[in-house]
Order: sequence, then C-alpha cells, then structure tokens
Amino acid sequence: MQNGGCEWKGEITSKLTDQHKDNGFGFKELKNVSSVYYHPERKIIVSIHVDDPLVMTCSKEDEDWFHNKLSEFYDVKQVKRLTVGNPIDYLSVRIQLQPDGSITLDNKEKIEEFLTQHGMQSCNPVSVPLTKQMLTEMVNNPTDTLT
Repeated sequence: MQNGGCEWKGEITSKLTDQHKDNGFGFKELKNVSSVYYHPERKIIVSIHVDDPLVMTCSKEDEDWFHNKLSEFYDVKQVKRLTVGNPIDYLSVRIQLQPDGSITLDNKEKIEEFLTQHGMQSCNPVSVPLTKQMLTEMVNNPTDTLT
C-alpha cells in the first residue's frame, strides 16, 4: 500500500496538468512546492494533500468550474466554502475567515483532544509559550515552581 500514495499523486497530477480540455484541467504544478497547482487562465490555485483539495479562486464561476470538472473524473464530497462564521477543517487545521477579511489557523480540537487524553483539561493556559531559559530552569531546579 506504500505505493498507493505515489500512484494517486501521479494520477491527480496527470489529470490536473493535462492541457487537453476534454481530458484534463490545464493546471501547472508549482516547481518549488509539490502538490500545489495553478491555472494560468482562470487564476485558480489548488493545494492537494492526498485526496483533500484546498481551492482558492477569484470567482464563484471558477470555483464551480473546478468542482464540476473534478466530479467528472472522481467521487467528490460536499464542497465546503470558507465564509465568516463557517470555518473549514483542512488536514486537522481549523481555518477561519474573520469579519475584517483576515484568516486564522488553529488546532483547537486536536489540542483539546490531546489535553483530554493526558488528563490535562484543567491545566492553566498561558498566552506565551515557555522560553528556553524557563525550560532550562525547570530542568536544573525541578522542585521550584515557575511563576
């Protein structure tokens, strides 16, 4: 099964970069970032990790074109659009569009799952991570309490 990922990568790359309108999409794969594709005419950017595409378009028309074309060749799940108040999950990362147009990324669900698994639900959160100096002091003085 190890070769399955390589075979899929070859299959999707071949389909996306095929320049024939009936058989392919006409994308170009970025040379410096594997599995990221760009459509020069439609200005669509697609990042694909295994079978999870993340699509950025300038118009709803281009978004619909991409998803319709994709569904001609593959079983496509429901399309999820990133809008304010409607975050999407991509590779276990929550992506949120803020009202001011900025985008935030977090792993809140994974962090909460980790804390629960390790019995740390009631730990005290801090806004600044431990510094190298703090970690060194903890190792050198394990009985002292950090404040």
